[in-house]
Amino acid sequence: MKRIFSIALALSTLFSCKRTQVEIPPPTAATLIVPARNEACSTGLILTPSQSSVSFSWSATDNTGAYEVNVKNLLTGKVISKKTESTSTSFALDVNTPYSWFVVSYAVSDSRKISSETWKFYNSGPGISSYAPFPAEVVFPIIGQDVGFGQGQVRLEWKGMDVDQDIAGYDVYFGTSNNPGLLSGNLQSMLLENVKISANTTYYWKVVTKDKRGNTSDSGIFQFKVR
Repeated sequence: MKRIFSIALALSTLFSCKRTQVEIPPPTAATLIVPARNEACSTGLILTPSQSSVSFSWSATDNTGAYEVNVKNLLTGKVISKKTESTSTSFALDVNTPYSWFVVSYAVSDSRKISSETWKFYNSGPGISSYAPFPAEVVFPIIGQDVGFGQGQVRLEWKGMDVDQDIAGYDVYFGTSNNPGLLSGNLQSMLLENVKISANTTYYWKVVTKDKRGNTSDSGIFQFKVR
């Protein structure tokens, strides 16, 4: 009887511990602060004629043990990152160059994580008063997407942005090679409809954004396949 009582007591203690175990909530997404969204950053500390040190900051988030800051050069596609327990850090970046950045919040005691929004900014430099547009972002078809043949036509859609707010137009290049030719120039909208396509074909396209001061930016190659 005594042995049975001991086993029952042990089981009761075990289940009691399970009931009182508290699950730690996942981390929350950071709110980005600086560099500001879609603006020119001119407060960086000049390091060399071609680089400046740019400060980044974001809000503290709940249930977070560390942050990872990711910064992408929108001209080269190169990404640099840094982990920190603080809510600020700095990077040496090329001047006169567009960038994007986001922050990943990591949980305190496990592998859970969540990303913030992605913001773009333009790292300015001494004497720079005019900025090239940000490279256009694909909206549809997304990179690598399989698209139905349908009626033998597809729409191409993208997003453009410029610090100076003086975009003059877009040139769209489209074709079946990874060096597509010009399809349509000086478009005023960010949408090109009724583009002819063939079944079982891979297509490549890009957008060159132009502003009123003659600055341009190249989106890089987008690609999709028609089934």
